[in-house]
Order: sequence, then C-alpha cells, then structure tokens
Amino acid sequence: MMIIGIKKRLYRRNRGYLDWVHALKQNKILFIFILFLSTQIQAADETSLLKIVPDRCISLHKGQVCYQKITLIWESSVVANYCLFQEAMDELLQCWDNANHGTSEFDFQSHEPLSYRLHRINSNKVVATSIVSVSWVYKSPKRQRKNWRLF
Repeated sequence: MMIIGIKKRLYRRNRGYLDWVHALKQNKILFIFILFLSTQIQAADETSLLKIVPDRCISLHKGQVCYQKITLIWESSVVANYCLFQEAMDELLQCWDNANHGTSEFDFQSHEPLSYRLHRINSNKVVATSIVSVSWVYKSPKRQRKNWRLF
C-alpha cells in the first residue's frame, strides 16, 4: 500500500514533464520544422568586415591635404556582387562579381576624414563601412616672429 502511494506521488511530481514529453512525441514534425526554420534564420545573417590599412593619415599642419597609400580589405559570409564606394563624393572605386572577399589599393588624398562603404549590389544594401581619419602634427602653421622690439 505504501509503495502504491509513493508511485502516485512520483507520478504527480513528474506529470508535467511526462505530459510535455508526450506532446513532443505527438508534435515531432512541428518541432523539426521549427528547428529547421531557426537554423535557416541563423544562416541568413550576413557578417561583413571592411578594414582599411593604415586607417589614419597624418599631415604636418592642420588643414593640409594628407597623402597616403591605403589598402581596403573586405570579407563577407555571403558570396554575391559587391562594390566599394567612397562616401563623401559617392564615388565608385571597384566592384567584384560572385565574391566574398577582396582587396583594393589606392592613393588617399584629403584634409578631412573620409568614409568608405561596401554595397551588396543585388539588394543595394550597405554591408560594411570604415573610416580613414586625418591627424596632424602641428595645429596651425608657425607664424613668423617679429624681430623688432620697443625696449
């Protein structure tokens, strides 16, 4: 009699778990479909990287045009058609067909920071951006000191 009482108490404690397992067995197809859908959503996430080397151009004086040879390196998790743009002038720099990585090397000439963006052409989506900053050694050009004094 005591054993039957213990079995009933254990069954009552585990009843929620057992009901869940039974429902899972009945809805196995629904469970598999939800699992498949979640993996497809995760696979659709695109990760992209646009790196500029070097990412800083240094001029001698503030306001001077800075000249630097820079390399843009990009990678994406999706193979597609991509184009690289300079954002300030909306200038097309280079395009790649059916690629997921690429490099481009060119001369940087500016007195202010410039931003670059990588577009996926099929969807016209910006997938990555990066900036080349401009720094200077001296804030302003040195002024000539006057050589005369009153006293």
